[in-house]
Amino acid sequence: MKLAVITHYYAPHIGGIETVAREQAQRLAARGWAVEVFTSQLRGDPAEGTDGAVRVRRYRAFNGLESALRVPVPFPSPRMLSALRRSRPDVMLVHGHTYISSAYASIDSRLHHIPMVLLQHSPWVDYPAPLSWVQRFADLTIGRFTLASANRLVAVSNHTANYVHNV
Repeated sequence: MKLAVITHYYAPHIGGIETVAREQAQRLAARGWAVEVFTSQLRGDPAEGTDGAVRVRRYRAFNGLESALRVPVPFPSPRMLSALRRSRPDVMLVHGHTYISSAYASIDSRLHHIPMVLLQHSPWVDYPAPLSWVQRFADLTIGRFTLASANRLVAVSNHTANYVHNV
């Protein structure tokens, strides 16, 4: 089975989603899955490489919100969507509902009828205004689209599941 893991960031970027995505990718590859990660490219990262048995594809991204405001929301190149279209996985595992990379996975999942599992790590992040307004807008646009595209939702808690069910 071929699995595409789509995440806004991946190791060596440090964060909770990055850690979970890497652990899942590594463990599923150890069980015989062909795992390919699609993620944002940070300065100095190679565009393609491997992380153990996991193939990692990185795409240039605008990371202005993180560098200016410490908000980890990259805007990856549309080339990520093109690469997803060519990869033809059996299943997609998407981390988080409001990222542009999640929207790319949703588009490809819908176009090619590929089952998509959405793993939601957190509910609302309490940013000060006006960032909280931007986040709410992302919930109502990208988030709703991603949630509607998912064949299955896995949430880390009941609180998180209730939040995304009410988006």
